[in-house]
Amino acid sequence: MAALETLAAMKAVSAVDKIVPLAEGGNLQLRCCALWALGMLGGERAKATVLAAMKATSAPVRAAACDAAASLPGADVREALCAMLSDPSWEVISAAVNSLRKRNEIESVRPLVEAMQSAKGRLLDDFRDALETITGYRFGSDPRNWKDWLEETGGDVKRNPRPREDLSPYITYHRIRTRSLNMVFCIDVSGSMGEKASPRAAAYVGEGAKLEGNTKLDFVKAELIRTIFALPPEARFDIVAFSDDAAFWLGSQVRATDRAKKAAAAFVRGLKPAGGTNVYAALKAAFGKLKQDTPHYSHERDPDTVFLLSDGLPTLGEITDPAKLLELITRLNRVRQVTIHTIGVGRKGEPFLKPLALRNRGKYVLIAE
Repeated sequence: MAALETLAAMKAVSAVDKIVPLAEGGNLQLRCCALWALGMLGGERAKATVLAAMKATSAPVRAAACDAAASLPGADVREALCAMLSDPSWEVISAAVNSLRKRNEIESVRPLVEAMQSAKGRLLDDFRDALETITGYRFGSDPRNWKDWLEETGGDVKRNPRPREDLSPYITYHRIRTRSLNMVFCIDVSGSMGEKASPRAAAYVGEGAKLEGNTKLDFVKAELIRTIFALPPEARFDIVAFSDDAAFWLGSQVRATDRAKKAAAAFVRGLKPAGGTNVYAALKAAFGKLKQDTPHYSHERDPDTVFLLSDGLPTLGEITDPAKLLELITRLNRVRQVTIHTIGVGRKGEPFLKPLALRNRGKYVLIAE
């Protein structure tokens, strides 16, 4: 896979004929990486292979093909991506929406608005980001706002529309807003999280958070507990606490019932700071294993959004080099389409946390500086 990425980076167009067979069958990860390389290299044969892969029976392959199509020119590619907005797999829809955002073509607006009307959860954030990028307007993730705008202006971005308030029911965690209903919170509980927090830390917890101490971890626990109790009952969530290794609260997504919220809060209150910072283990736990034999993912089983909070760079684990870990997660996420938001408790981890969020459609927030 590294060789494919090198060929793509070098724009080795002569390699297309050798890459096409890899994109048409075989190992799933290799096939997806080959599709990405073809998208970067371009050309008619590369385009034909990517468009054909959009019709594959495997959802990961369709998602990878949609991701690759972002770099390929032509109205036929745009139309194919718009057709994927009705795919049964949310990962495929997410990949198609993200590629349409990158292409930034006004012709995509109407299909995006129409498909957004039936979208749910995290996909609403994806549609919002794409439409705001293409149109320049900020109507939020409420589908009705975009539908009203389309009816009012016909999609003409030159017409000055009336303001529209976004009344969407967001979930907010450390000032990051999301429409996701399926998330994992990855919390650093290494020894350094037991240090006293900055006096400014209180500004980064939401209203209603109850502090039970003055360490960095105390502030983080208070905000996480507040967020958990604010989750709507249809949401699903889990928690990963990591230091020398990573430990799930449950190991599967659970509905946010009152009973689950109380149990999760008890787990969070019991977290103690100790050990190093194994970010690799945390992200591996959050992502889970790539299912190669299922036609599409189950939204109820796999999270679509990860919140990663840490006060430093990786120090333990199979991969500690921030650059290598960043490349690995970015590569995996071409298929998974998980949004990764990152929260830095101080600036020490920023060189890793910030690009991790930016490369994976997330937001980076600095707290307790």
